[in-house]
Amino acid sequence: MAPIIAFGTSFGLLALFLGFKSWEEKRGISIAARLRSRLDARAELLLSYIRHEIPVLVSFIMKIATVLALTGLSRTLKRIGAVTRKGFRQFLHVIDGKIELKKRGSASFYLREISEHKRSLATATIEPPTRTV
Repeated sequence: MAPIIAFGTSFGLLALFLGFKSWEEKRGISIAARLRSRLDARAELLLSYIRHEIPVLVSFIMKIATVLALTGLSRTLKRIGAVTRKGFRQFLHVIDGKIELKKRGSASFYLREISEHKRSLATATIEPPTRTV
């Protein structure tokens, strides 16, 4: 049933098209040519506009993409710098003996001794030397 409907529809459209073309030739006019000539001027105007605007649009998009990429890179580098500074600060505190290591070993003992020595130096008072005759 579907092939019969498809054939009938296409045959009807073909007959309508041929009848329209014979009517155009008898009258000596061409509606398609007139429509095409009107559309040619508009299409030429549209194409010249597109030829001018596409490079402008592409450069604008590239500028935006560059700015966004540089901003994202800057944010990422700032985050990396903050994390690195935080880790380095903690490392310096461990070396200076402000933070004692939880492990039991020679390194933690050494660092504990350094921190106690620093604390004793901070609380010590300097006494003037006594003269002995």
